[in-house]
Amino acid sequence: MSAFRKAVWTAIAVAVMLFSAPQAATADCGTEEIIPKLLPLLGDSDFDACQQATGYVFYPFAGLPTESQMKDLCTSEVCQSLLTTVVDADLPRCDIEYAGTIYNINAIIEQYADQCLPSSQ
Repeated sequence: MSAFRKAVWTAIAVAVMLFSAPQAATADCGTEEIIPKLLPLLGDSDFDACQQATGYVFYPFAGLPTESQMKDLCTSEVCQSLLTTVVDADLPRCDIEYAGTIYNINAIIEQYADQCLPSSQ
């Protein structure tokens, strides 16, 4: 489960990183589709609050969260609120490549939401 959670938060961090490296998007997932969906996240108060609550920095991406940060990411109310916002952004189902790894951001976020958000979400 912790490897899964790390993959999820890495995918979110990678998605946010598209702002600084739009060339990382594959042909399957153009920045014109992703940027408008992710731009509001950087201004969302939960974005900064989640980072402060967990000590994990999404942007700029500097590596995977620690085990302690992962626990906090899954249990923090502000992080759950941020994840809800990400889910509601309805990201396109497409692949994004970052550092040689292909991520389907939407699929990973949906799986994470199933695991970590209350079932009423």
